[in-house]
Amino acid sequence: MEVDVEESHRAKKLLPCHYIPLPRNSQFVGREAILDQLKEKLFIRKEVQTLALTGPGGVGKSQVALEFAFWVKDTHPEYSIFWVTASSNGALQQAYAEIASQLDIKMLKEDKDPKQSMKRFLDSVASGKWLLVIDNAEDIEPILGCPDESGWSKYLPRSDLGITLFTIRSRGEAVFAFQGKPIQLGEMSPKEASDLFKNLLVQKYLLYDESSTSQLLQELACLPLAIELAAAYLNQNDVTIRGYYELLRHADLELIYLCTKLKNTREPRLQNAFARTWAVSHSKVLEFEYAPKLMSFLSYYEPNTIPEWFLVNFHYYITYDDDVGRQATRKLSNYGFLVSRQENGLFDIPNLVHEATWIWVQYSEIRRTILEEAMEFIGGFVAHCDAEMPERVRRLLPHALRILGDNTTEEDEKPIEFVHDLPGIVAEYLRNDRRWKEACVALEKARRTDFLREPATHLAFEQSLSLAYIQAGQNRKAISLSEDLLPQNNSEFSRDRLVGLRILVDALLADGQVVEGIRGLEDILAAHQEFLGGNIPNQLLTKIELSKLYLEGGRTLDAISGLEAALELATKTIGLHEKHRVTAQELLVKANYMYQRADPASA
Repeated sequence: MEVDVEESHRAKKLLPCHYIPLPRNSQFVGREAILDQLKEKLFIRKEVQTLALTGPGGVGKSQVALEFAFWVKDTHPEYSIFWVTASSNGALQQAYAEIASQLDIKMLKEDKDPKQSMKRFLDSVASGKWLLVIDNAEDIEPILGCPDESGWSKYLPRSDLGITLFTIRSRGEAVFAFQGKPIQLGEMSPKEASDLFKNLLVQKYLLYDESSTSQLLQELACLPLAIELAAAYLNQNDVTIRGYYELLRHADLELIYLCTKLKNTREPRLQNAFARTWAVSHSKVLEFEYAPKLMSFLSYYEPNTIPEWFLVNFHYYITYDDDVGRQATRKLSNYGFLVSRQENGLFDIPNLVHEATWIWVQYSEIRRTILEEAMEFIGGFVAHCDAEMPERVRRLLPHALRILGDNTTEEDEKPIEFVHDLPGIVAEYLRNDRRWKEACVALEKARRTDFLREPATHLAFEQSLSLAYIQAGQNRKAISLSEDLLPQNNSEFSRDRLVGLRILVDALLADGQVVEGIRGLEDILAAHQEFLGGNIPNQLLTKIELSKLYLEGGRTLDAISGLEAALELATKTIGLHEKHRVTAQELLVKANYMYQRADPASA
């Protein structure tokens, strides 16, 4: 694939590039056998260039992939490393955009979004050697697509110099999606589990009770996430290992039941280990004043890359005490429900914890209230930052898209209306980034907002949605909406009708309906001549566009007539529209040549 030469030179100066937004895990232990398999397949024997690391939730796939990425950085410094979180399309887009920015890769006109720009570059020799880690690729449909829409797998780079490593829960889906034998990751060995528990536990004297420690690790099924949650609880409470073991045995059965709803976690022993540790910690967190509300809100946002400044400003929603957000964040962090990325001021939620919390909210009697409040919280923050801190809005885009996607209601419930114009603001940023399809979804959500009650505002919004449909290639939707927006009285001129007709013409032409598009342009030209006689630029451009279509459709005489009229218009304002005059002149020469070839007698 060709790549822009100037772009290639710019990027080469920045290579190798290491985009690993997560810090190395200083508590990482064991997993030597799995790491050896990765090294063997990808670097020593070079058996494959694409490989999936599979295993149930909580076994530590991301941590193994992270340790492998840092091993590559240490031992193969010529390799660029790119870490992409694929928990949702919004998170994926954010990572690709940040990598493109770090490499100074510009989007070309033909690039539909940042993923295409990145693919174009990584497919080229100019990108050098690279390792691409795509973490948390849990859902198969967004990867491969569905009958109505293609997936993002078409944007995966292919290069003899590149290696791609996926982490995904389902082994079956990995085999189906990536056409190869994945590496399966299971629970830790007893020795690895013991070492991890020892590293995480602050009060080391508790380990003197070796019998209880061994019994606890068996109960935790040597599952890394369960061990982490257990150690976090023990570090925060005056309880012995035997006492914590008894808490697990008597954990809330309703909370344990909710964990049976988790996706792709079908191994009962591992599921039970996570369910009991989560239930014990969750019950404890519920005792604190504000942490449960923040935790509920976060279940509607992305589990990754949550900015600290967003968390600590949580107090604005409920109280004037500016320490509330910090306290709630600290409590969730202390219990392992939030994990700090240290120096970059971002937090992550373990995926199973995030999923379990979301399920708990869905079974709550105040589910709708929590959704409305979570929407209002992020909506207010985005609206406040839009004018003065747009970079913060961009950081929150994946989280806003996530909650907009979760904005569903039961059949007997009224649709949720937006207090702030969250969808409209999000859509504008998406359109600026050429993320047309996502912009359409956001704008469709925005139809419920209070900001569209005024007729003029409503019309402008609907026209904006029509344009977004065209940009997203959803031309039939654009045609249908544009036709509905046109005034019933076609003889009555209005600028709104002219704008609407122009959008309809663009949609018709994009859909290949040239004859209907020509009729629309003829109506626009007639309106210009009758009602806007002094608007020479619009008339001139419309005549040239119409003449081009005539020429392409074989209506040569009509094209000649239109171009002669365009040149006459251009001469009335010599110097002001020189570019358009030259274009019309060139087209007229071409039209006359085509006419003479078709009818030699006219020459």
